[in-house]
Amino acid sequence: MKSDLHGEFILWGARGHGKVLRSVIEGYGSSVVAIVDNDPSALEGVREAVPLLGAKGLRQFLSEWSGTTPKGAIAIGGGRASDRLAIFDEFIRLGVSLPPIVDPSAIREAGSQVSDGCQLLAGSILGADATLGRATILNHNVVVDHECVIACGVHIAPNATLCGCVRVDDGVFIGAGATILPRLKIGSNAIVAAGAVVTRNVEAGQTVLGVPAVTFNRKIKAV
Repeated sequence: MKSDLHGEFILWGARGHGKVLRSVIEGYGSSVVAIVDNDPSALEGVREAVPLLGAKGLRQFLSEWSGTTPKGAIAIGGGRASDRLAIFDEFIRLGVSLPPIVDPSAIREAGSQVSDGCQLLAGSILGADATLGRATILNHNVVVDHECVIACGVHIAPNATLCGCVRVDDGVFIGAGATILPRLKIGSNAIVAAGAVVTRNVEAGQTVLGVPAVTFNRKIKAV
């Protein structure tokens, strides 16, 4: 699918996910003009260095910026939904827009809806009439089939598949290679482990793993 990405971007997050997003952004002929990360060591391995800002330095950077305000991109992967959503809100407070980041190889079928701050990375597919809430990530080669409803802050890791009419609530993390069968619901802040095959609904806050997926209950050893 085509994207309207153009101009300058501020990337929040300098590590691996940031490298992926930077590649997509620069592939559209756009540029990353600053990277926000509270860990100074995050700059290690960042090519063609740009200003590295702590979160508190972003406001000053924007106040000194001349021209059109740069756009924002949230490069925080894993199961850090609350961090992604907090960063989204901070960008908005500072007047920074967050257009969807869409790799040119991603497919978005008819009737699908994508909210601000979403990311559709290489090889991902968003099926017909499916919807994505804000700050949601479809990582490499993810399939979200027809009429799925994905809420906010969700991260679906590489090669996971959601069959048709699945509902995923806020803050869920779905691990690499997992499969969710049709018409199921994954409750808020649940975790689906890598490679799991989910055959029944998952309650909010649960972690499930295995084939078929079962709830993970960590046993505490007596002392």
